[in-house]
Amino acid sequence: MTFLFLILLSQLTFATSSENENGFKELNDCVTQLNAQAEMMGKGVRHWASYFQFQMEPGLELIEGFEQTVAWSEKKRRSQDVKSLNPHLIGNAYIACLELQRELELQVKKLDRFLYSIILFGSFFILGLGFLLRMVFRKYLNRMAFIKQTNPEMNSDFKKRVLIWIAFSVLFNKSGVADLLNVYTYDALTGKSSFGEILKREFEKKTGSQLILTSLGSSGEALNQIVIEGSKSKADILLGVDSSFADRARATQLFSPVSVQYFFKLEPNLTLGKDRLFLPFDYGFLAFLYNRDKLHKKPSEFSGMTLSKFLESEQIRKKIVIEDPRTSSIGFSFLRWTQESFKSNEALKTVWEKFIPKLVTVAPSWSGAYGLFLKGEAEWVLSYTTSRAYHLEKEKKDQYEVLIFEDGHGLQIEAAAVLKHSKKKELINSFLELLVSEEIQKELPLTQWMYPARVGTLLPQSFKGIPIPKAISLSGELSERERKKLVNDWTRWASTSP
Repeated sequence: MTFLFLILLSQLTFATSSENENGFKELNDCVTQLNAQAEMMGKGVRHWASYFQFQMEPGLELIEGFEQTVAWSEKKRRSQDVKSLNPHLIGNAYIACLELQRELELQVKKLDRFLYSIILFGSFFILGLGFLLRMVFRKYLNRMAFIKQTNPEMNSDFKKRVLIWIAFSVLFNKSGVADLLNVYTYDALTGKSSFGEILKREFEKKTGSQLILTSLGSSGEALNQIVIEGSKSKADILLGVDSSFADRARATQLFSPVSVQYFFKLEPNLTLGKDRLFLPFDYGFLAFLYNRDKLHKKPSEFSGMTLSKFLESEQIRKKIVIEDPRTSSIGFSFLRWTQESFKSNEALKTVWEKFIPKLVTVAPSWSGAYGLFLKGEAEWVLSYTTSRAYHLEKEKKDQYEVLIFEDGHGLQIEAAAVLKHSKKKELINSFLELLVSEEIQKELPLTQWMYPARVGTLLPQSFKGIPIPKAISLSGELSERERKKLVNDWTRWASTSP
C-alpha cells in the first residue's frame, strides 16, 4: 500500500507541475545517492540489482528504463527543452530509484543477518558434530574390541549389518529427496483459492509427493532467480513463463524439451517455439477495455476499428492508461503487438509518437493501470478480453466492454518449462500430465481469468459472450539484444513525445 501511495503521489506531483525542472532535480539527486550507496559496498547499482533481484518486474529492466530516462532528461535539461519530456516517465523513474534505494538497504540487512546466522549455526554445528563423532567412534571401538574377544565369527556378521544399514540409509534419503518437486512461479499463481493451490492439492493427492510453490513476485523475477542460481537451482519447473520472457528463457540454455505427448492435448496454434521448451497451459488476448456507462458508446459504434485507427484517433486524447513495457509483462507484450503490426521501425516510431500524448499515464504494473481505470481516472485500459468475464462472474456487472480490432489482437501464452538439471523425471511427468488434464484445465478460467490451453475444455457462462478475435502471435524469436533495443527505442520515443 505504501509503495502504491508513493507511485500515485509522485505521478500527481510530476504531472501537475508547470515545469519539469523540479522533477529533474529530485530524480538526479536520487540517482546520485543510489550510486553512492552502491559504490560504498564496492559494486555498482546494476550488480546489486542482479544479485538481489529486487521485488520489481524485473529488476534489471527497471534499471535500464530509469537509466534511459535519466539520460534523456539530462539531455533535455542541457538543451533547455524541459517541457517536451513526458512527466509521467520522470515520475516512474524517480519512484524506481526510491524503490531501488529501499530494496538495496533491505536486502543488504537481510544478507548481513543471514551471514551472521550461518557463522553462528556453523560454529555450533561443527562443535556438536565433533563431539558426536567422538562418542560414536569410542562406542564403535569398544564394540569391536568386545566382539573380537568373545566371538571372532561375529566380527564378519557385524560388518555386514553395518554395510546393509548404510546402504538402506542412502537409498531412503535419495527416495526422500525425490518425493519433493520444486516449482518457481509468480505471486498471482499462489495463495488462497488460486490456480496454483488447486494444482498443488491435486498433485499431492495423486502422487503422495510434496509440491513446493516458490513465489517470486512476477514471472520475470522467477526466471531471473533461476538464471542467478544456474545449474544449482532448487527449481525443477518454471511455471508461468509467458510470450514476453520465452526468448530470454531460451537463451539461458537451462531448460530441456517437453515430451511431445503433452502437446497433442492442446489447441493446435498454441506454441512458444518449435523446440518444445515451453508447454502452454493457458492463453489470453490483449485488448482495450472501456466502461460503456461512462463512455456512452455502444460496441456497434466501433465497427471496423483497427489497432492503427485506435492509436492514431484524434478523438481519444489523455484518456488511456497502459502498462510500462520496461516493468510489466503485459506492457512489453503490447509493445511487441505494435511491433508485429507495424513491422518497420520508422512506422512503429511514428505511431507511438502519436499515441503517447493520448495517455493519462504509463503505470508500472497491470494492477496499477487497472486500478486507475476502475477509479474513473482513465476511460480506456490495456488488459485482456477476459477481464470482462471477471466483472460478469464476480460482480454481476456488464458495463465493461472489450474493443475488438478487425486486424487482430496480441496473443499472450503462459507455459511451464522443465529445468535441464532436474533428476526427478517421474514427478515432472506427473506434474505436466496433471497440468494439461481436463480436471485441472477446467479450473483455469475462474482462477487465472484466461482461456485453458486444452482442446475442448468447457468454459463458464461468463466467458461465452466474449468475442474470440483474430490472434497475432507474439512468440516470434527475439534475441536479448533485439529486446533491449526495442525497449530503449520506446523509452526514447516516450521521452521526446510532446
